[in-house]
Amino acid sequence: MNITELARQVHLSTKQLREVMPYLGFDIGGRAIKVDARIANAVIQKLNSKSKRDKVLREVFGSKEENETEQKKSGEAETKEGEIKIPPRIVVKDLAKKMGIDVTKLVVELMRQGVMGSLNDTIDFETASIVAQDFGFSVLPEVKEEDDTEEVSVAEKVLQDAVSESSTPRPPVIVVMGHVDHGKTKLLDTIRVTDVTAGEKGGITQHIGAYQVEVSKTETLKNVPTNKLTFIDTPGHEAFSLMRSRGARIADLAILVVAADDGVQPQTIEAISHIKKAELPFVVAINKVDKPEANPDKIRSELAELGLNPEEWGGDTVMVEISALKRKNIDLLLESLLLVYELHKDEIKADPDGPVVGTIIESHVNKGAGAVATVLVQNGTMRIGDSVSVGNIIGKIRSMKDWDGNSVSEATPSMPVAILGLKGAPSVGEILRVGLQGRIAKKVARKSRKKSGINKLLSRGGAKDDDSEVVLSLIIKADVLGSLEALQESMDKLDLNGSRISIVSQGLGYITEVDVLRAVDTGAVILGFNAQATHEAEVLARTHDIDIKTFEIIYDFLDYVSEKVSERLSPEVVRTDIGRFKVIKVFRQDKDGIILGGKVMSGELPETAQLELSRDKRVLGRGEIVELQSGKEKVTIVAEGQEAGLHVSGFEEVEEGDELIIFSETKKTRDVSN
Repeated sequence: MNITELARQVHLSTKQLREVMPYLGFDIGGRAIKVDARIANAVIQKLNSKSKRDKVLREVFGSKEENETEQKKSGEAETKEGEIKIPPRIVVKDLAKKMGIDVTKLVVELMRQGVMGSLNDTIDFETASIVAQDFGFSVLPEVKEEDDTEEVSVAEKVLQDAVSESSTPRPPVIVVMGHVDHGKTKLLDTIRVTDVTAGEKGGITQHIGAYQVEVSKTETLKNVPTNKLTFIDTPGHEAFSLMRSRGARIADLAILVVAADDGVQPQTIEAISHIKKAELPFVVAINKVDKPEANPDKIRSELAELGLNPEEWGGDTVMVEISALKRKNIDLLLESLLLVYELHKDEIKADPDGPVVGTIIESHVNKGAGAVATVLVQNGTMRIGDSVSVGNIIGKIRSMKDWDGNSVSEATPSMPVAILGLKGAPSVGEILRVGLQGRIAKKVARKSRKKSGINKLLSRGGAKDDDSEVVLSLIIKADVLGSLEALQESMDKLDLNGSRISIVSQGLGYITEVDVLRAVDTGAVILGFNAQATHEAEVLARTHDIDIKTFEIIYDFLDYVSEKVSERLSPEVVRTDIGRFKVIKVFRQDKDGIILGGKVMSGELPETAQLELSRDKRVLGRGEIVELQSGKEKVTIVAEGQEAGLHVSGFEEVEEGDELIIFSETKKTRDVSN
């Protein structure tokens, strides 16, 4: 239980509760954010009446009058130091902005309190409240506390309803996380003896996949109820943080991979944050120990600084030194995972005979087979012939294949399978249910379609009050939904200098003639990500002079989009002041311009410069130099302190004593960055 919630239940301030806890025999430390449920219940029992509470307060703070004075002083101090309102969940950098402090200080303070969060991570009200109070702020909730329950995912709610008392332990689902290039995919490749890395572009896993393996039973594992482990491979770059977060929410255990030759990196900390948020038991795999420059003890020290103390140092974090390349200690890693699972097996249960619930891990459109979705079954047993619904999509399972491509007739809890039979490609993270029939299923689908349509409108910036200029219209085709979502999220992070990208349409599969005709009508650019154009589409595109660009690496895709946006943005005009010229004599004013004489007061006067006429500190107009003379000779530049004669154009009139500001302007392409 969060300490702020406990304080609320016993009618004390958080500060008072921290001081009362040691008196009651529970010393949780001055910076603790959460307390054990057993301790929380004991505290509630000891303070469950006003008389008991007042007695404890008198013992801790002295007389009632002194206590009230203490509270008053505390309240006055908080008011002086500032009061902020915090919503149920807030992004770390937004909290820093509210408090007016550097975000780095806030991240350091969170890490000191055991919360691993980067500047773009979200923390709950209780965590934000405690850390804000530590910085001297009084905190008020921005919305009602009960709204905080919205963060519970649909999957969790459905599973809570589906899992029954007859549930039994199921194989654990394991998510693999860590910094890019630290060997996550190679580790999975080694575990399932399948070459995945060789087929990936840019060395980065770009789709989530799921695989199940069996571990040889040993004497150590004799009490473990299963020897099967299901692995989810999450992408290893920030562009896929959305998919990685979803992977963490459906997993039971985690492997944190850290390279022994590289150490803790930004995405290592990000991965720890995801694991902590999902409250996942985990094992640290210190990879690449076969390298000469490997230093496992250095990794242990760096992780210990983040609050992950190794078992061998008296902590409670299991760390295994491995080499995925040399297959060193892989069996020990799997055995460690099963032992950690054994400690939590009572929480990892499912009812094979109960309602079928699953989560979509991946989906795409196959030209010959139609929509293909990878489902991780979380409860019940899914069979061929079952009627299913996923969000706004319904269907009937026609085929199921396991991770090795073998056809199967049923899928039990924790088993990932690819299914055919859905009437569309569902979104990653959506919940699959079995059993909705006929009109009921169609009604659910219509309701979900209506809701998703509104969400898409909002997410694409289609609201009427969005008056930013559309500079680039896109038609995007991708191979799988995970890629499409990652592209959308990455484009949302582009700094468009007040303009925006309009996604005319997006979908899965080949680029077709329909896409080309839509591009002709809208002026959109067609982009494919791991998706190619049909021959007919290419011919039609050449006829209508439509460009089709395809990409296999997300960075290339984003670089191209940034380049196209930069080309279409009006250039930025950069002005540089060069000097000042004082008009001493006006010789002639006619339709061909004005001839005048004067002196360069500061800077210099080149013949290519532009001029701005200033009188009594008011700008009256702009002009340019037709001819520049010094000492009756034509010159190209006049230095500071020298006199010159000018033939200028663009001014209606110039008077003696006026000042000409000398400047130049250059046009600069506005860059778009993420």
